[in-house]
Amino acid sequence: MVEKPGWSLPGETGAVNPRFGVLKLGTFPSPLGWVGYAWQERTVVATVIGAMIRNEALGELLNRLRELRPEWQGHFDEEENAFITEFLANYFEKRPVAPSEISLDLGPLRNFTRPVLLACREIPWGKLCSYRALAEAIGAPGAARAVGGALRRNPFPILIPCHRVVRSDGSLGGYQGREGLELKLRLLQHEGHVIEQGKIARLEPSLLRPAEGFPCFRFHVPGR
Repeated sequence: MVEKPGWSLPGETGAVNPRFGVLKLGTFPSPLGWVGYAWQERTVVATVIGAMIRNEALGELLNRLRELRPEWQGHFDEEENAFITEFLANYFEKRPVAPSEISLDLGPLRNFTRPVLLACREIPWGKLCSYRALAEAIGAPGAARAVGGALRRNPFPILIPCHRVVRSDGSLGGYQGREGLELKLRLLQHEGHVIEQGKIARLEPSLLRPAEGFPCFRFHVPGR
């Protein structure tokens, strides 16, 4: 058991202990590097992807948790989660399960970041959305750059597929993680997209717009 005094966990799901308890750390060896994830009860608290070795994934995961939960006063145990492991195995075997089946702790996320990530979570396997279209989907037209900033802070890569958001001209834009754009490129190729000279090849404009029925998570502007 690893002790890290001085950390807080202000979760909003109820499944996550707000201050004390045990956070469990799991890892999964993927073709794109180690995936690390932190969880408690049935709720995922954070994920990381792209580390070359397992201990590196755990270290990056602890760094992410320090950013998300600076006052956590509990402990950490290493323990795998069978449901998350099955999800990741299916994803990398190209048998994806809807990420919405996994409970995520959104408690630490800021007002603007939350609707961006909730909307991004609904982009299915094989589909893309532009930063501009995602901004429009949450009721913040013209905020494409801010959407990109929110996606860079995504604490749940793969579970919230921010790699499926690209620029309107088909270029990849930015990405978080150890390998940055190279990792985003490989994730998109894994999902069947052809990329040539840094852009999505044979780009269909309809891929960059939220499909009919795409959930709309409105950004609430205080005072309106």
